[in-house]
Amino acid sequence: MMAWVDKEAYVNLVAQFLERQIDGPAFGAAFRRLRQQDIATARAQPSHEQRSALFTTAVNRRELSSDEFIRRRAELWGFGTDIALYHLVFAVLPYADWLWMSSEPGVESNQPIDLVQEAEEVRVCIRRALADYSESEAVQQAASDRTRL
Repeated sequence: MMAWVDKEAYVNLVAQFLERQIDGPAFGAAFRRLRQQDIATARAQPSHEQRSALFTTAVNRRELSSDEFIRRRAELWGFGTDIALYHLVFAVLPYADWLWMSSEPGVESNQPIDLVQEAEEVRVCIRRALADYSESEAVQQAASDRTRL
């Protein structure tokens, strides 16, 4: 299965945010843009609709283990076999969306939002996701190395 998700772009963007090279709203907007590009690319794939329908049917029939569900969903959305990156992107996505939405004009909140403080709290969560990603990537690489032997 072909992968088109730009691993380097996601990892670099996360690093820029964690190193405070970009602020929360800019990070949220950029992360969202990357994800929307990936979704558009996925939907443009010739077999996407058919594979999506087969995946949905298998899910509805409860035919997939949790590992198989993740593997097939990752393939469907352009991650290929990079399950570690899939987990990183989907762990970070809600935080990125929140930072983006919180800074958009017209978004109302019952309480005032301190975007600087919120961004700091989000950085803690994203650091944890990045650590999990690094650990998973190392495990994935070791497994790949063993299969080549």
